[in-house]
Amino acid sequence: MKLLMRLFVLIAFLSFSASSNAQSFGLKGGLNMSNIAMSEDGEDFDEDFKYTPGFHFGPMVEIPFSDNFSIEAALLATTKGAQLKEEEMGFEYSMKLFLLYVDVPVLAKVSFGVGSAKVYAAVGPYVGGGIMGKSKYEVSYGGETESETEDIVWGDGEDADLKRLDYGVSAGAGVEFGALQLGVSYGYGLANVSPESGMFRKVCHFLF
Repeated sequence: MKLLMRLFVLIAFLSFSASSNAQSFGLKGGLNMSNIAMSEDGEDFDEDFKYTPGFHFGPMVEIPFSDNFSIEAALLATTKGAQLKEEEMGFEYSMKLFLLYVDVPVLAKVSFGVGSAKVYAAVGPYVGGGIMGKSKYEVSYGGETESETEDIVWGDGEDADLKRLDYGVSAGAGVEFGALQLGVSYGYGLANVSPESGMFRKVCHFLF
């Protein structure tokens, strides 16, 4: 969480340094689709996991440095996760992973006017911390289904399911109509969130 605090300080510093410009504050929210890519001992299992829907919501600030360039930062509650379904010898297995993160994206934003609207593109890093999570497992056979739900254990130890820290790169584009902003962005996870040696997991998500 120290990295999150450093980003908060960075955002505050940028706000004060740009005090002569007209900062804008608002709320950001929408739908997102997330997935987890996994590899173990060099073998990829990306195709096994499917995207799962969720949401993101939180405050944001945009700090302009010119008519066409600004820095946009946000503090977002973001759901992430994945789902998996397999069939074998008449058994149907499914797994759903639900994760809640607090994400802080800090994006460099370039925009230009098109009529009464603005078109923009943005790119920059994000860092997040896992707050809570659950995994649900189901096994079906012969019309009967058994299910089990477990809480995610965060940490780096042997008993942990996932590391708490996530970070990566986010890029997006959209249109602004006055105070209303419509866009889409993609976050590419760079952190290995797996505490198991020899295994690599990363989280990726689309925001709408």
